[in-house]
Amino acid sequence: MKTLLRHSNFGVAVLFGFAAIAALTVQAAPTDDTAMLQKAQKLEQQAIEEHSAWNTTEQVLAQAVALKQKGDHAGAASMAARAAELAQLSLDQARQQRRDWKNAVVN
Repeated sequence: MKTLLRHSNFGVAVLFGFAAIAALTVQAAPTDDTAMLQKAQKLEQQAIEEHSAWNTTEQVLAQAVALKQKGDHAGAASMAARAAELAQLSLDQARQQRRDWKNAVVN
């Protein structure tokens, strides 16, 4: 029974692996990269307004725009997702630092 369960778990893992590979090989549609670029640009604008923007985010966002212009929608979507992640991290860092500063001064 243990062997059967072990093999069935392996089979499930293999199926999930194939599904993940299939999902990665599907090309991103132009609307995917456009939506992700808009999200990244919005987050980056928020970071600029909060004086917490990172230079790295701007560079990655520029790479995403360049890839989109070349027609590499999958690459553009991937780089835009990375830019959005970096912008969110910069916002999170600034907000955490403000909380830490407030806690240090108040306490």
